[in-house]
Amino acid sequence: MTSLAISTEPNERKRSKTRMKTKIFLVLSLLVFLSGRAVFGQDNSAAAIRERMLQRLDKIAELKGQGLIGENNTGYLQAVDTTLQPPQSELITQENDDRKLVYTAIASKQGTSVELVGKRRAMQIREQAKSGEYIMDAEGKWEKKK
Repeated sequence: MTSLAISTEPNERKRSKTRMKTKIFLVLSLLVFLSGRAVFGQDNSAAAIRERMLQRLDKIAELKGQGLIGENNTGYLQAVDTTLQPPQSELITQENDDRKLVYTAIASKQGTSVELVGKRRAMQIREQAKSGEYIMDAEGKWEKKK
């Protein structure tokens, strides 16, 4: 039985990645549909943002799995371990910049603040996080998802 559990783990990871990619695609597609045009500026079309986010997804999952980064309580990635290498820090910055663009578009459509959209997204991410990944609680303390 143990060998069966080990052999299915890669399949579960693939399904999880596929679900995350699908969710990102659906959110960004909805933004484009609701606006009737590209939501973002010339260099930041919804398609370009979606593509960048999808390209980073595997590296982000790897860093989360290593316990180096986690999801904070405002909807953004954050270093848990201060020993990140510059490329890892840059990855976090790029992802957070794209998330902010998405949150800004959603906030504009909903007539609310970017901060509120980010906090709502953080709650969703918290629920979807994998066991062992770092998530930040409402008080700003890191904990591993159980």
